[in-house]
Amino acid sequence: MSCNVVWLFLERGKTMVDIVPMVMCKTNEFWQKQVVGSKGSVYTVTFDALSHKRHDVVCDFSCTCQAYKFGKKYCKHIEAVKGDRCGWHQQFDGGEAINGKCPQCGGEIVGIVVGV
Repeated sequence: MSCNVVWLFLERGKTMVDIVPMVMCKTNEFWQKQVVGSKGSVYTVTFDALSHKRHDVVCDFSCTCQAYKFGKKYCKHIEAVKGDRCGWHQQFDGGEAINGKCPQCGGEIVGIVVGV
């Protein structure tokens, strides 16, 4: 499942002017990082649409540790690495892809369409 969900809402009587192709960093759809816990165990922190337990968002972080599995909030492993995910999105952050790569992290990009 992709996090790249676009809902277009128009007021009654209004029309959409254009559909604009844009790009975003692939880390908006999927990202993973290994984290070594305080006792040496290795956990995987993931950002995607399938692994997390929140029902109010499409994509979110998850972790393979027990604290995340049984807790209600982010565990310390997620908190430690969530800032490492790029998350660049042309519509919100501006800029252009550089040689087909994300301008912030140099990673893969994915195409999207935005109604304006």
